[in-house]
Amino acid sequence: RKRISKDLHDGLGQSLLLIKNQVALKKDESTKKLLNSAIEEMRSISRTLHPFQLEDIGISKALENLITQIDNNSETYIFGDISDLSGKLDHSQEVNVFRIVQECLSNIIKHAKADSAKVSVLEVKNHVNIIIQDNGVGFDFSEKYNDLKSLGLKTIKERVKFLEGTLKINSVKNEGTTFEILFPLS
Repeated sequence: RKRISKDLHDGLGQSLLLIKNQVALKKDESTKKLLNSAIEEMRSISRTLHPFQLEDIGISKALENLITQIDNNSETYIFGDISDLSGKLDHSQEVNVFRIVQECLSNIIKHAKADSAKVSVLEVKNHVNIIIQDNGVGFDFSEKYNDLKSLGLKTIKERVKFLEGTLKINSVKNEGTTFEILFPLS
């Protein structure tokens, strides 16, 4: 994932930027818009494949940045309460925690129609407790989980299993959803 992400950024990204510069010289606005969209999509894929900020600023700051970024770019108010987990998780745990929070927030923005959401990532007695809750429309877990097109819930469940943790989902129609994940610190 890291190599593919880097290859996308360094290879395809540089090519797209060179093309963008050529298009800018010709002042072709429709092509420029398409190209900007392609560049942004490539950057998004690169960031999704490997969250480089985990290495640069650590899991706690990366989660705070993710929450701020989504809060600033969506209609949903998102609040975070993130413990300092510096040096307490190995890299694969950090990636899984980041991806779980990212997927839950993505689902809230896409599907929940929530006014607000809260993300808590707290260290509690040699465990990490992740609670993500929203005040949205809720959903039927078994219906969504068994939907062959819906990979998000299955991926979250697999990541929690990798963390040797537990996952509880409480969703009530028109009242919202709460994901609670608990896993031991290594």
